[in-house]
Amino acid sequence: MNYSRALGAGFIFYIVLSLLAIILMEFAGLDWSEGAFHIFMAILSIPIVLASAKWHFKNDSPPTPGKGAMLGLVAIIVSIVADLLLRVPNQTAGSVAAFFADWRLLAEYILIFLLFTYAGFEFDDTYTSESKE
Repeated sequence: MNYSRALGAGFIFYIVLSLLAIILMEFAGLDWSEGAFHIFMAILSIPIVLASAKWHFKNDSPPTPGKGAMLGLVAIIVSIVADLLLRVPNQTAGSVAAFFADWRLLAEYILIFLLFTYAGFEFDDTYTSESKE
């Protein structure tokens, strides 16, 4: 597995999802502590995970569910580190425990991991049909 490319996919995932979160908070008027915000973020994370996994697996073939799980772990680690550096000081007055105690955030991390694992499963040549030209 190409870990530098996995870190890149994790950063791409986090940046795109963060930009969408900013748009939801600023223009849709949602607060990060509301349940609707987490529902929207979970739904929006599906195509972002699949696109960043597709980018990663473009040069790391063949994709497997194990590689997808590792990619999910890397993306979650990137997200946690970026959250610690960027979001915790601004949103919870520096309380790490208050930020990560939210069960909805933890559910989103589990969803992200499962989606990346699924991407490794789906993008492998065994279960993906060839396009006929």
